[in-house]
Amino acid sequence: MKDFVGARRKIILDRPTGNDSFSGGGHARTAGSLASLIYSFDGTTTAIGLEGRWGSGKSSIVEIAQKQLESDAARAPADEKRAYQIFTFDLWTVQTGNFRRTFLEQLISWLEALPGANKSKLATIYDSITNRTVHTRTENTKQFSKFGLLVVIFLLLLPLIYIWLSPIGLKAEVPLFGRPAFGAFGLIGLMVVATTWNVVRLRLKDQPPSRSLWHKLVGERGKTGAAGASRPMSWLEAVSRTLSVFSKDAETTNIDQRVREVDPSQHEFEETFKDIISQFQTEQQRIIVVIDNVDRLPASRIAEAWSNIRSILASERPRDGVDKKVTVIVPYDRDHIVEALKAHDKVGALAQDDVLRKSFDAILFVAPPVIADASAFFRQKLDEVMEHEVDNDAAYRVFKIFDLSRGNEATTPRQIIAFINAIAALWEQWGGTIPLPTVALFLAKRDSLVGDPGILRRPSEIDERLRDLAAEPDLFTHLAALTYNVDAQFALQVLLHGRIEQIFTSRVDEKELNNIVSAPGWDAILPDVYRDNAAGWAVTSISQFKNAARNLALLNAGTAQKLEGKRALLGSFSTLGGVLPTLWKDHTDLISLYQICDVDESRTLTQELIAWLDRGLSRDISERTSADGEEWAEFLLAMQEGMAAQLSSDQTTQFLKETAIPAGVDFLIGVAYGADETSLQVNAFTQLSRSNELVTELQSRLTSDHWTFHHAWNQLAHLTNGTDVTKFTEVLSTHIKDTKIEEGGILHAVHSVYPRLFMKAGDQKAASASRKQLVDSGSFYHHFSIAEKMKAGDAATTIIANCLFAILDSNQGKALPVKDLQAHPFGNLTAAQEALRNKIGTADFSEPLLNRVASLVSQHRALSAWISYAANDPSSTLTVQKAIVQAVRTVSSSSPLPATIWTHHDFLKGLLGADMATILENSGKRFKPEEWENFEPLDLGGTVVADNAQRQEPGWLAFYGKIDHWLLDQEATRLQEALFEEDALLSLLQQRVMDVDLTLIPDRLKTAISAHFSALLNQTHTSTADMNVAWRAMPMNSRTGLAQDALDLLAPIAVQANGMKAVMTSYSELTDSLPLTKRPDITARKIVLPLIAAGLDDFEPAIAYLERRSSELMQALMQVDAAQLGEIREHLGEPHEEDEPTGARWRIYSALGLPPTQSDAGAKGTIKSTAETAGTSNG
Repeated sequence: MKDFVGARRKIILDRPTGNDSFSGGGHARTAGSLASLIYSFDGTTTAIGLEGRWGSGKSSIVEIAQKQLESDAARAPADEKRAYQIFTFDLWTVQTGNFRRTFLEQLISWLEALPGANKSKLATIYDSITNRTVHTRTENTKQFSKFGLLVVIFLLLLPLIYIWLSPIGLKAEVPLFGRPAFGAFGLIGLMVVATTWNVVRLRLKDQPPSRSLWHKLVGERGKTGAAGASRPMSWLEAVSRTLSVFSKDAETTNIDQRVREVDPSQHEFEETFKDIISQFQTEQQRIIVVIDNVDRLPASRIAEAWSNIRSILASERPRDGVDKKVTVIVPYDRDHIVEALKAHDKVGALAQDDVLRKSFDAILFVAPPVIADASAFFRQKLDEVMEHEVDNDAAYRVFKIFDLSRGNEATTPRQIIAFINAIAALWEQWGGTIPLPTVALFLAKRDSLVGDPGILRRPSEIDERLRDLAAEPDLFTHLAALTYNVDAQFALQVLLHGRIEQIFTSRVDEKELNNIVSAPGWDAILPDVYRDNAAGWAVTSISQFKNAARNLALLNAGTAQKLEGKRALLGSFSTLGGVLPTLWKDHTDLISLYQICDVDESRTLTQELIAWLDRGLSRDISERTSADGEEWAEFLLAMQEGMAAQLSSDQTTQFLKETAIPAGVDFLIGVAYGADETSLQVNAFTQLSRSNELVTELQSRLTSDHWTFHHAWNQLAHLTNGTDVTKFTEVLSTHIKDTKIEEGGILHAVHSVYPRLFMKAGDQKAASASRKQLVDSGSFYHHFSIAEKMKAGDAATTIIANCLFAILDSNQGKALPVKDLQAHPFGNLTAAQEALRNKIGTADFSEPLLNRVASLVSQHRALSAWISYAANDPSSTLTVQKAIVQAVRTVSSSSPLPATIWTHHDFLKGLLGADMATILENSGKRFKPEEWENFEPLDLGGTVVADNAQRQEPGWLAFYGKIDHWLLDQEATRLQEALFEEDALLSLLQQRVMDVDLTLIPDRLKTAISAHFSALLNQTHTSTADMNVAWRAMPMNSRTGLAQDALDLLAPIAVQANGMKAVMTSYSELTDSLPLTKRPDITARKIVLPLIAAGLDDFEPAIAYLERRSSELMQALMQVDAAQLGEIREHLGEPHEEDEPTGARWRIYSALGLPPTQSDAGAKGTIKSTAETAGTSNG
C-alpha cells in the first residue's frame, strides 16, 4: 500500500446500479430480457418475477432495464414513444400490518412528485384513504337507584312534612281548611299526580300500538317491540327521567369526528389503486410497480406479504382501460420464499414452486457473477473505496482472503460491497496502521474471533492459507488489537489478561497451566491479574480463590514472577468468606501456598488459614460439634504436611505451637479423635489445660461411645491427671462387670481402652482392686466366649488377650479358681470358664494371641512380675512362661528389673536360652546404675555373677562395680572368716579374681591368709578347698612379703605331714612361692621333713613339689649342718631292694641331691659333691 498522511476511505452505498459492472454482461442480458417483457406486456396487468439469491443484483437489473427502456423510447418513432416510471415499494422498510393503505399512500406520494400528475385528484383520493368524517349524537341521562329514588322523594316532601307536624298545623281552633297541613297535603297530592302521569307517559313511549295497555304497563323489558325497534323504558328509568327534569341531568351532544380507518378492504383497494394509476397512465406514460426486498422479510411474514402482492395483481378487470393496467416486478430469493411458504402452509416444496409459477406471468433468473467477474468487480470497488491506495499484491491478497472465507458459496455484488466497506471502515478507524490483508482476515474470521478470542492463542485454528495470505509477522497482535479494539501494544495483554484469569481461577491440569509461560508478556500480566482480582475472588468465589492459590504454586516459574500474586492472595485472605466445616476438605488447595512462601509468609498464611477456619464455625461455642472438630483436624493435618514440605521440623512445630484449638469441649474431642493415628498431635498446639468439663465429657463418652473415647483419649491423656484416670478405670470396670455386651465391635472398643486406662491410673491400688472385682465377677468369661465365636482377627485377639492378661496378672500368673457361674447375670458361664482354664493350664493359645498378651505385659511393665510368677511356680504358669518368651522375642525393648534378673537368672537362662542376651542387654541399658547397685552381694545366687562378667552395659558395669567395691571394703576378720567358713564371699572373690584379676587390700588379706595358712599347717583347721584365689587376690608386689611371712610362720609350728598336705592342697601357689633359700634351717626342718613324710606316704603333690623346687632345696640343704642332714636321712631311710627306681624314696633322694649311703667323716664333702652333682643334673 502506498504511503499516506492520513487514512481515508469512501463508502459505496448499497444502491441498485444502472450499469453492468461485470465483464460477462450477465446483468445486462437479464435487464434486456426484462425490458423486452415490460414492453411486450404493455397494456395488460402482468407480473414478472426476478428470481435470484439475495444480493445477486436483482435491483440493479431493474435499474438497467429502466435505462434500456428510456434508451429505446428515445430511439422509437413519436407515435410509439412510451415513458416508463418505476415505483419501488420496499417491503423490508415498511413492515406493517396495513399493507394496502401504506402502499396506496406511498404510491400517491410518489405520483405527486411526477410531472403531469393530477395532484388535486390525487389529494382527494389521499384524503379518502387516510380520513373519514363521522357525525355522532350522544344522550346522557342519570338513572337513580331504588334507594336513591326514595331519598330524593323524601327530601322533596320534607318541608311539607315539617309544616304538617308543626304546632300550628295541629291546633284544633284553626279551621280545617285553614291549617297549613291541609295546604301541604293538597300540594303533595298535585305533585304525586303530575309525577305519576309523566312516569306512565314515559313507560308507554316507544311501545308498539299492537300491545295491550296491560302488557305495556307490566310487560318485561327486552320483550317488547320488533327487532330493531327502540327499547321501552323501565319503571325505574321513567321515574329517574321524570325527576331529572328538575336537576337538568339529561344532556344531548352532537359531535363531528374524523376517523382514520385501519386498512381498506380488498374491493376498496382495487378500485382506489386503479383510480390512482389512472391519474398518470396514458398510452405514452406507463407505471411499473416493483415490490422489492420480499426475501428480506422474516419467514413468519412472507406468506402475508405474498398474499398482499397477489392483491395488486388481482385488480385487473376486462372493462378496465389501458390507464388502469400495470406491470408488477417482484425480485425474490426462491429458497427463502419456498421455505417460508412451506412452513406456513405445511405443504411440500413442489407445491410452493407451483405457487410461485402461478404468481407470475414470466420469471427471469438472475445468476451470481462468475469468479472472474467477481475478482474484477472486487478490485474495481476496492479502488473506488480506497481511492487507488491499494497495490496489486495487497488487493489480490484481500480478495483471496474474502474468496476463501466464502467457501463454496456463490459471491454476490452486495456481499463484495459490504465486505469492502467494512475493510475500509476498519482501516480508516486504525489510521492505516494495520495492513489491509490483516483487516480482511479479521473480517473473514470476525465471528469466530469475537466469539472465542482464545483462537488467537491457537494459530492452527485459523486456516493456514488465510495466514499465508495475510503474510504479516505481527498478524496475531493486530488481530488481537482488532478483536479488543485496543492499541496493538496492549492487544495481546488484553487477550492474555482474561485468559490468565480464566486459567488461574479454574482447576486445570499442570500441563495446560504451564503452557501459559510460552505466551509473550505473560509475566507482566500475571501480577496485574492477581493484584486486580484477588480481593474480588475472596469476596465472591472461594473456588476461584483456591484455584488461584493452587495454580500459582504449581506454575513452573521463578519466585519473582510469583511474588505479586502471592502477596495479593495473602493480603486478601482476611476477606475470604468462611464455609461450613463439612466443606473445608474441598478447599485444601489453599494450603498449596506454603510451597511458595518463606518462613514469615508461612507464619502469616498459617494465621490466615486458622482465621478462615474460625469464620466457618458457629459463634455459639455450644453448637460446635465433634464432627466439626474432626474436620478441623483433617484440615490442620493437611496444613502440617504442607508446612513440613517447605519448612524445617522446628519451624513447623513452632507454627503449630502458635495455633490455638477453637473453644468447645465437643469440638476438642472431635479434634483429638480426628488427629489420632495421624502425625498430628493435640499437644502440638497452644498448650491446653485440664478442665472439669472435659473430664466429665470424656467420662460420659467412656461408657456411651467407646471408640470416640479410645481415639480422643490417646490425644487428650495429658489433660487428665492420675485421679481422673483412676476414676475412669473404676467406672469402666463397673460398666464391664454390670453390662452384658453382645456386640463384638463394642467389646473390641472396651478392651482397647481398658488396659490403657489401667496402666495410667494414678492410684494403682484402687485400680487393681476394681480390676480384681471385675475378674472375679466372671464377666471376662462371657467376653471370651463372644470372642471365640468371632471371626479370627484383630478384634477377637484383642478381646481374648486383654481378658487373659487381666486374669493372669491379678492371680499370680495362674488360672482363677473354679467358681459356680451357672446363675451368672450374663447366663451360664460354666463352659466358658472351663474352656479358658484349660487353655491357660496347657498354654493352648495361638502365637498372635500370645504376642498380644506379651505386648500388654510390656506395656504394663509387668514383665518382672510375670517372671517372678513363673519362677515361683513353673508348673502352673505355662501360659505366663510362653508370654514371657514372646515378650522377649517380639518386644525389642523387653527389660525386666535388675533384681528380677539376678534373682531368677538361672530360671530365665533355662527359659529363654539364646534370647537371654536380649533382656540382659536391654536391662543393662535401660535402668539407672543405682538400680543395679541395689542388692546385697551375698544374696546373689546361681550363675549370674559368673555368666555376665564380660557385659559392658552401664547397668552391668555398676552391678560388678558394686560387688568389687564390696569385696574391697571387707575387713581382715571378715576375709579370714570367709576363708575359714568358705562362704559366698569366698565364692564371689574367687569369681571376680578369675574374671577380672581382682586384688584386695594387702594387709587385710595377708592377715586372713596367714591365719588360715597357719591353721592348716598346725591342723587346727582342716580344708581341702582351693584357696589359691586368696593368694591371687593379693597384689603382685605384696605376694613376696606374704610368702616370706608364711615361711616365718613355720618356725614356731610343729609342722606335720598332714599340715603340709593341707597347705599344699589349699595354697599350692603360695607354697610354690615360699623363699626356701632365705631360711635354710626352717626349710630343712619345717618343709623338707614334712614333705618327705608326706611323700613316703604317697602324697604325690609333696614329691612333685620337692622335684619342682629341687635346686632351691639343695641350695638350702647345703647351708644346714650335718645334724640336720642326718635327720633328713633318717626320716628318708635307706632304700630297700623292693623300692622301685621310680618310687617315692628314690625320687626324693634324687630331688634333694642326697646319696643313699654315706660315712660320717666324709659326709659333708660327700653331700656337697652330691649336691653339686644334683644341681648340675637338675640344671
